[in-house]
Amino acid sequence: MVVHYSMVHSDGDGEEKGELMVERKHTGDLWTTTLKTTAGAFSGKTLIPAAINNMEVKLESDRKTKFHAKYVNPTKNRDIHIDVDRVPGKSAHVVITNGARKHDLTFKVGDLNFKNMDGVFNIAIDGTSLGEPVHGKISGSKNGDVNVVQMELEKGNKKFIQIDTKIKKNLAAMSFEARTKYAILGGKIAGKVLIKLADNVLTLKNTDGESNSIELIVKVALGESLHIEGKKNGESMWTYDTKRTTKRTGDVFELTLDTEMTLSEKSKISKFLNKNYPYGAFKTRSNKIHIFVDKKNRNKLAPKFKVDVHLQKDGAKAVDLTADTTVSPYVFKLTAPNFFTRWGIQQSSIDITADHQIGKSLVIDANILGGLHLEAKRGDNAKNGRDVSLLVKKGGVQMFKVTWSTEKVNNANEFKFILHDKLEVNPESILFKNIISQYKFLTPFNTRSGEFEFYVNKVDKNVVLNKFYAKGVVMKDGNKALELLMTTNEQPYKFELFAPALLGNIKPGMTEAKISVAHNLGQSWR
Repeated sequence: MVVHYSMVHSDGDGEEKGELMVERKHTGDLWTTTLKTTAGAFSGKTLIPAAINNMEVKLESDRKTKFHAKYVNPTKNRDIHIDVDRVPGKSAHVVITNGARKHDLTFKVGDLNFKNMDGVFNIAIDGTSLGEPVHGKISGSKNGDVNVVQMELEKGNKKFIQIDTKIKKNLAAMSFEARTKYAILGGKIAGKVLIKLADNVLTLKNTDGESNSIELIVKVALGESLHIEGKKNGESMWTYDTKRTTKRTGDVFELTLDTEMTLSEKSKISKFLNKNYPYGAFKTRSNKIHIFVDKKNRNKLAPKFKVDVHLQKDGAKAVDLTADTTVSPYVFKLTAPNFFTRWGIQQSSIDITADHQIGKSLVIDANILGGLHLEAKRGDNAKNGRDVSLLVKKGGVQMFKVTWSTEKVNNANEFKFILHDKLEVNPESILFKNIISQYKFLTPFNTRSGEFEFYVNKVDKNVVLNKFYAKGVVMKDGNKALELLMTTNEQPYKFELFAPALLGNIKPGMTEAKISVAHNLGQSWR
């Protein structure tokens, strides 16, 4: 697959060209995968980063004895080649080069049987690294129920890496213990590592040559609890504990999470939080989350639910959150003193209620932005139509109100649909400031009302269609803004449009357009 690209820079730098080639092929015993990008000459700053627009990655293998990898990227000063030739079960020759830098190592295997891994083996290592001789070995032995793995590596006739690991495991008891001693660079870096799993407790511990230790302890009870602790020189730096209880039936789902955290002032995490986190570090922190879902009772779109979140920091309330749709009205409440102070929120909590009468009304009240009130209603009326309204208030003052009312007649003789609508907008509202006052072709308004009627005569026809009419009128702030009549229900047929704001953009001073058609069936049009 080859992808050619061409991009013209709007800043005038010219045209950036290049290609991406991805190839996968099987020739003889070799599988080869190649990814190559090529960029044409370009004097400006390229959109495709220079680090990837001129590079090649190639992988080649017979999946048995040969492996070759190549990564060439002049921009990153990379010319890396890896060649591996192996004699299965006996040896492997590895050569790694990056320009003038070269590592050439041979691994010879003895007593290693992959079909029967008993932990007893020997691997000899010989070669050169960056021009210096490298010699070493990796060996495995067994003493009773203890496996021993040792690694010794010399570079330039100096001790480079020494590792001695003793492993003891019991698969039936789900236990494992590995104790490792290590020395690097002739002992400049040295220490001990413990990895232990027993009774569902995992311990990772590193002790350096000066007896300073770092330890991580993890204890898990699947589906119930988790304990994690970090220690330095035996002293607890931080802990994290969480407990979970779950109830799941055909009627309900209920989840409770209790979390406790501690943080020492000596820990690096505490210092980092004090320096970078706007709310600072903590010594103790606790979270409690409770989620309840009533599967048998639903709102309009989802099952009824309740969520409670409580967060404390050093014994003081940090966050309290409640979202509850199991009650009427629905309740949302957020208390977050530190967050509110930082963002200049004056009230002690954000409170939102929503009274939802499904299919009838929705009333929302919120104590934000001086108090918001939204009220939406709908319902059938006595004229075979529907009444719909939407009211929004801020700080007790109406921002806008929309009402729609429809009428419908539908029988064997006629179909008639009438729409009445009205929009009242406060000039201080966002709707007026950001939308209505910015009209380019239409005139702004504070009050707009309209009436539209569509009628079809089911009995009488013209040539093909039933006789019909459509008419409407729009008033803005007490003045007529638009009037429309289109009818074939009378003679002559008429199309009349009064729309000064619209027609004036077509022809200055034009306020109305009228067209009439006299139609004598089967005889003439005029």
